[in-house]
Amino acid sequence: MTVIRNIIFDLDGTLIDSASAILVGFRSAFQSCDLSPKVALDASVVGPPLQETLSYLAGTDEQSVVDCLSSAFKSDYDEVGYRESAVYPGIPQMLQALKENGFDLYIATNKRHDPTQKIIKFLEWQGFFNAVYSLDSSNPSLSNKAELISRIIEKHQLDLSITTYIGDRAEDNHAASVNAMACILVEWGYGEFVKDGTIPRAKSPSKLTELLST
Repeated sequence: MTVIRNIIFDLDGTLIDSASAILVGFRSAFQSCDLSPKVALDASVVGPPLQETLSYLAGTDEQSVVDCLSSAFKSDYDEVGYRESAVYPGIPQMLQALKENGFDLYIATNKRHDPTQKIIKFLEWQGFFNAVYSLDSSNPSLSNKAELISRIIEKHQLDLSITTYIGDRAEDNHAASVNAMACILVEWGYGEFVKDGTIPRAKSPSKLTELLST
């Protein structure tokens, strides 16, 4: 069995639980714009890119509406809300163990660049990761996570045979599949259960560490 050496992590729902802070930001944004969301504001909407999510929540692609919501959300979340992100139990110990055992760690997230960098700094995680990437880390922004993973692979010349992506949603598995690389889904995040017994799954950070070290 090939030993994994490069690990690309999703962020929201995989390393941190930012649902509460994000949902508070969404509610505040809709109030600020005098609008009502068309779907329930719960953890299932956390994860996709901001503009895509706001359009879905508002039930419209009208740019003026999405721009109002986006501006209101950013003014709250990017200044103070990001600090409410909670780290899942066992994650710091897992990252420490992986780093000490010689793994190269990366982040590929749909979360925007600015709050992502603030969260990493706030949690003092800079030393764990070789690099941290968001869709808007590039100019122009990338369209989806599959493109983002491809950019990381190319930029760091990663060998796909010893690289895996860790996420919590079916989208994460799809993004890895597009890049012909392995994926492990965690069971503590926001994603619905993927009914595919061929996809490795981890029930806890300690189990994920064991799976990656096998």
